[in-house]
Amino acid sequence: NYRDINFVRRQGIQKYSIIPNGASEIEFAVEPDASFRQRHDIGSDDLLFLTVGSLSRAKGHLDVAKSFLSADLAGRPATLILNGNEGGPIAIRSRLEVVAGKARGYSRVINDIYRSEGLPSASKHVVHGVLNKAGMRLGRYAASNSDHIFTFRGELQQVIADIHAQEGGKRVLLTDFPRPELVQAYMNADLFVFASHVEYSPLVLFESAAAGTPFLSVPVGNAAEIAEWTGGGVICQAS
Repeated sequence: NYRDINFVRRQGIQKYSIIPNGASEIEFAVEPDASFRQRHDIGSDDLLFLTVGSLSRAKGHLDVAKSFLSADLAGRPATLILNGNEGGPIAIRSRLEVVAGKARGYSRVINDIYRSEGLPSASKHVVHGVLNKAGMRLGRYAASNSDHIFTFRGELQQVIADIHAQEGGKRVLLTDFPRPELVQAYMNADLFVFASHVEYSPLVLFESAAAGTPFLSVPVGNAAEIAEWTGGGVICQAS
């Protein structure tokens, strides 16, 4: 029950395949590194919670942090790792490749217009296209990024500050681990917590199960099916 597959169903398409998500056996066929906690100054007796996803409101980092703030852990020290990123070199390169491909396609269209209708008509299409694209991009950026950059980051930093001001030994690590270290974070955590707002089939839940770490997730995407298939976690209610 997700927008992609629902689109297929609305079009009446009968012949299709669904490729399921899954964790990499190669990545997770490693031994837990006993020095992981020491490297990140995490106490050996700390309860260690982990969430993973791109650093945005939609992935639930703020919701997890707020829950950690209000959690009663009976005085036991605890650490929450909020692991996220906003796009590294691979993501940037992918975006550039998409842009380059679109530019090549657009240049072919303009060239065809130039040959059939002449320079004035081709120039008109170029100017109109550039102005239209710039206006659309500016509108989307203003709508989506102002809240993300200013409001979300400010709220998250305030909640983290409130957690560190509490008594009881709670601590938050805001990280963007390299992949091998993230696998170790999965393996060394006591509980993976997930509060994403929109998913189709959360890869991180498969990865938590592959690491042998139980998960607690909201009912997003097919999280309930993953919990049933793997026996690796439970689903909680979400407001």
